[in-house]
Amino acid sequence: MTSPRFSQVTRQRVFRSASLGGLVFAGATFLAMWLYPGGTISEPAAEGYRFGQNFFSDLGRTEDFEGNSNLISMLLFSGGLLTVGCTTAAFFVALPDLFGGSSRFISVLMTGSGLLAGIGFFGIAITPWDLMREAHDFCVNLGFRSLLLACLAAMANIYRTRSFPNGFGHLMVLVSAILLGYILLLQFGPSVSTPRGLMIQVGGQKVVAYVLVGGITALAFGASRVNQQVGHLDQRIGSTEEA
Repeated sequence: MTSPRFSQVTRQRVFRSASLGGLVFAGATFLAMWLYPGGTISEPAAEGYRFGQNFFSDLGRTEDFEGNSNLISMLLFSGGLLTVGCTTAAFFVALPDLFGGSSRFISVLMTGSGLLAGIGFFGIAITPWDLMREAHDFCVNLGFRSLLLACLAAMANIYRTRSFPNGFGHLMVLVSAILLGYILLLQFGPSVSTPRGLMIQVGGQKVVAYVLVGGITALAFGASRVNQQVGHLDQRIGSTEEA
């Protein structure tokens, strides 16, 4: 097994933070939806947030579609995304320590992709799409595509590591499949200019966002459990050597 880059205690803090990051994002976005002034692409005068017609990015607008301030929802949405971006990046940096027998290439790919995903989510948070549409779209593509690579690499490492339950590898298969489907939907799906297309695109975004948050949260919880087992094993080995 290669030497770990972080202590067991540091890894545990990172993994727990990643678990909480997903909960923070979910809570922040639901509250932002509740406080959103209103308006959709097709109905600018609509009241409140419409779950089947408003994108997540509408929450991050500086103003609603009629020019009213959206400051509170924007701060909540951006805060949730910044939290997820930071915790996701840190998670994929610390995770390779648990894959001692894995391929170095796969671990480097996982860490690099995880960092890029975190940067992408961070970028989404600081580029309101009503002010910086091109930069916002670039960050969306960077975040989702990078996270797909990170999840695939994590899946491969889990299946190569006996101490990590294969169930989490199966979870990464599901998350990766849904994420790939959403990337294809973004690329080839119907236009948001039609009511049906808008509903499909919005629905797909909602599904993939919460599946990703749930999947990473579950994987972070699993990593925390494995990390505790590694810590207990290290303590036993240390006690044996002292004896």
